[in-house]
Amino acid sequence: MQKKVETDMPLGVVGERFQAGGYGDTKFLTSSSATIGTVVTQDPSQENGCVVGGTGPFLGIIGLPKSYPMNNDYEVEFTLPTQALKNGQEVNYYSTGTVQVKASTPVDIKVVAKVFYDNTTGILGQGSSVPAGSTEIPARFIHRSGDAGTVVVVDLLEGFCEPASS
Repeated sequence: MQKKVETDMPLGVVGERFQAGGYGDTKFLTSSSATIGTVVTQDPSQENGCVVGGTGPFLGIIGLPKSYPMNNDYEVEFTLPTQALKNGQEVNYYSTGTVQVKASTPVDIKVVAKVFYDNTTGILGQGSSVPAGSTEIPARFIHRSGDAGTVVVVDLLEGFCEPASS
């Protein structure tokens, strides 16, 4: 007889959409490296380029983790749940919708808090204030609370996180 009921929702892979919908696009990575599930912003020096973190216009969260090894893109290290992407690689990102990520801070979906990313690493976090060296985005964590490093779902609020104009 079953003794334990699993109450955590199995979410899948970092960088995948949690639900259908939302907007995405592609650009070429111009920073040294990136990890799926982190924020990219517009590279101010290249129209078709993006950088991890950064302080330029918000583009979105790197996603579509299964597409990189299927396309044999630029020697991607296919180590789940994160993947290292290299400079010059075309990356897919989501500007709106719900995306699975690993947060740098504990996440509590019952608390209204600021969602931000680290300007250097692009990793998302949640808190009552935005730490120095981070940028707030209009988003919220949904569907799961957890400690830092737990796979959680971020909702990029449609209409607020519009793609940067090129």
